[in-house]
Formats: sequence, structure tokens, C-alpha cells
Amino acid sequence: MENELKVEDLIERLKEYFNAKTLADLSKHLGIKEVTLAGWKYRNSFDLVRMFPRLKGIDWHWLITGQGEMTYDSRKQKELVAQVEYLLRQIKRLEEENDLLKAMIKNLLAGKEEGKEPENIEETVKVPMINLPDETEIYKREMEKGGGIYAREGKRKEKKQ
Repeated sequence: MENELKVEDLIERLKEYFNAKTLADLSKHLGIKEVTLAGWKYRNSFDLVRMFPRLKGIDWHWLITGQGEMTYDSRKQKELVAQVEYLLRQIKRLEEENDLLKAMIKNLLAGKEEGKEPENIEETVKVPMINLPDETEIYKREMEKGGGIYAREGKRKEKKQ
């Protein structure tokens, strides 16, 4: 089986986590006998109940798979959960808006087919058109004022000195 958990890999990751060079070093960090670790490695099994309290702060996903971060960061986890919850709320809001827009479009299309004005036209939001000057007009105005914001900043610096 390719996805089978190998205790040998788990022990290597524990050595990495505790910065232990040997099985003896690791056994000291874990507070268990070296012979116990060697037995687990040989049998490809380990005592989870015995290990759990000794591995606070370790990310169990990383320990078992070797993927992700070595340590568990509850603050980071809480931030990720908050981000996901926020995104789910946004999705719900957008779905509601989408349903509303679909209903409005359906209403408009139904009105055109019958040659009538659409219902609830007073609910339509009117957006005023804004005429923006082109860039040359903006440039001319700024030059008339004294060269724009960059020229004004230069004058401020001269006054301070």
C-alpha cells in the first residue's frame, strides 16, 4: 500500500521536530526508552496514547504525512477559519444578490414580451452620468495652479528651509 503510515517515517519526523540526531536523543526528548522506539520502528506500530501528551504543539497532519507545517499554530488556524467564514458569508450574500438580479431580469423580459412597462420600476436605482474631463484638461488646470501637486511640494520644501 502506497499511503501506508510507516512508523520509521514518523520517527524521522520526530527526530527533525526535536532536532535529535539519534534514536537515543529522541528517546530522551520523549521520555521513553530507546528500546521502545526501536520496537515501534521494527513492528511498524506506536503507542498513540503514550505519545500524545508528549507532542504538544506539533501538527499531527505533518507528523503523519510529512506535509504542511511542522508546528500547530492555533492563532493561524483561527485566522484561516475566520477567513473561510467571511468568504462563506460573502458567497451567501452574492447568491442572494444573484437571485434578486435574476428575478429583475425575468421581470424585465416578461414586460418586453408583453409590451408593458416592467413592474417595480420605482425600485430601479438611477445612476447619474458623470462627465469626467480628459487628461489634457486636468493637466492644464494643474499647470494654471502652479504646476500641480509636485510643484507645490517643492515650494513647501523651499519655505521650510
